[in-house]
Amino acid sequence: MRTPGSTYFLPVAWSTELPWPAAALQVAGNLPTFFHTLGFCLILTVLAGSGRCATAWICIAWFVVETAFEVGQHPLASAWLMEHLPQWFNHVWMLEHTGTYFSAGVFDPFDVIAAATGSALAFLLVATKQS
Repeated sequence: MRTPGSTYFLPVAWSTELPWPAAALQVAGNLPTFFHTLGFCLILTVLAGSGRCATAWICIAWFVVETAFEVGQHPLASAWLMEHLPQWFNHVWMLEHTGTYFSAGVFDPFDVIAAATGSALAFLLVATKQS
């Protein structure tokens, strides 16, 4: 879904365009957000070694982070962010693409739903294991 070479840690050769049917793109386009949220919630919960209450807070916090980055891609938010991003971000590894992320990114409310679903599933997976 992304431009080849625009994702850290993945070789450009792995970024191939697949012939997705238009109907499948509605779901497939949001899968990275779902799995990113699910994965980080699970990793953070395991690292914290916490109970149900802490698990809930971790999942909620990561959902908020994912949502903030998605909202940052909205044209109104990205315009403000582009004016206020520090210039030194352009010279720091892992931050140098921040401006492009917000200016060229596309806000998708389905990504917010995917993040909510990923965090809820992570909570359910961990909470059922804890009981």
